[in-house]
Amino acid sequence: MTRMNFDKIVFFSVVIIMWVLAVLGLIAYTVNGDTALELKELQEEFFQWKLKESPLFATTIGEYKYDDIVQDLSLAHLDQRKVIVDGFIEKLKRIDRTLLPRKTRYSYDIFLDTLQTFVDGYKWKYHGNLNPMSSLEGFQTDPSLILKISPFNTKGDFENFISRLLLYPKQIDQVIIRFSEAITLKNTLHNVSIIAVPDQLAKLIVDDPKKSIYFAPFKDQVHKLDVKNATQDELIKRGAEAIKLYIESISKLKKFLETKYIPNTRQSYGVDGWRDGQDYYKACLKWHLTTDMTPREVHQKGLEEVKRIKEEMFKIMKEKEGITDSIAGFSKILMNRPSLKFNTADELLAEYNKLIHDVIYPKLPEYFKDIPDYKVIVEPEKYDGPAGQYFIGTEDGSRPGIFQVNLLRPNETYVRFFTII
Repeated sequence: MTRMNFDKIVFFSVVIIMWVLAVLGLIAYTVNGDTALELKELQEEFFQWKLKESPLFATTIGEYKYDDIVQDLSLAHLDQRKVIVDGFIEKLKRIDRTLLPRKTRYSYDIFLDTLQTFVDGYKWKYHGNLNPMSSLEGFQTDPSLILKISPFNTKGDFENFISRLLLYPKQIDQVIIRFSEAITLKNTLHNVSIIAVPDQLAKLIVDDPKKSIYFAPFKDQVHKLDVKNATQDELIKRGAEAIKLYIESISKLKKFLETKYIPNTRQSYGVDGWRDGQDYYKACLKWHLTTDMTPREVHQKGLEEVKRIKEEMFKIMKEKEGITDSIAGFSKILMNRPSLKFNTADELLAEYNKLIHDVIYPKLPEYFKDIPDYKVIVEPEKYDGPAGQYFIGTEDGSRPGIFQVNLLRPNETYVRFFTII
């Protein structure tokens, strides 16, 4: 064999090997790409299912395809959810994780953990799920929310809203059934958690549906529709009828809570008073912390942190104020300072706006790399509820995030005090 022929053989051998490697690489890329796409499609399927499961949340984030339905709160639906999630897990496990790119494997693992959390929570379906409302949670804490997040630009938007209003009485019946089951199983809330709800509901009960907060869109926005006057009048009529039925169901729920549920609230403050309450608490703890720490270990960690924080506070007290006696005494001094108090709701609202836009916003780049260009507005809560609550805006930014604050007792709110601490 001549040197030239040998060189040709070597050259063509290298070319063939590189071609084979390229083909194998292309095959591997195709397999990886197809597998990653399969995972992405399954995640999207799950996300769409979740939106349909929580239609009000879908509306909140600007997904309006489920605006005509409400969440199914029937006990039977808890079993149906378990079957559906088991199906998602089965589909996910058919996807070969080893064929996914390294970064995509993290997405796979998180997705599997999310689905498994659903399944693990099924064991406790007759615990927290049986109490779907409290003084801090439920439609009565911010009845105007649905009006803020729902579009009212077309006749179809109004049809969807009316459809929802008509479904709410059935949902309230489901709530009553859940509460009744809680009474039977002795898994009710403590009186402290529910006692304010009847008064919250009472504010929604009016003698004329046209006085209801839910009638607001039928007073003004309906007249902006590009439809005939007769169509507008028909929508107004149907809206009032739907609201009347909704108010009647709210009244029914109020009576049930006052006469049946509240007299049967649990005596223990914690859920240890429930059947398997301690194990349920451990499960909740694991869900919140994503660790296997025991309640006692978490408590001990809390005590250690309190000790550390107290030591830091004593340093500040001594350096800034020359106070060394007690944190309680120091707190009392701060709370009695006029400069840290608010006299009016407008002052408190202005302070929240200042903290968010002038203090927190400029600090964000120091802690986060990619900051979405979303706006946040601050507005008063229309009803007495928590000190503050946040409602997410839409992804496209068409509706900003809303931070609602309780301004009913401004002289009892110490925003400046807590900012200092």
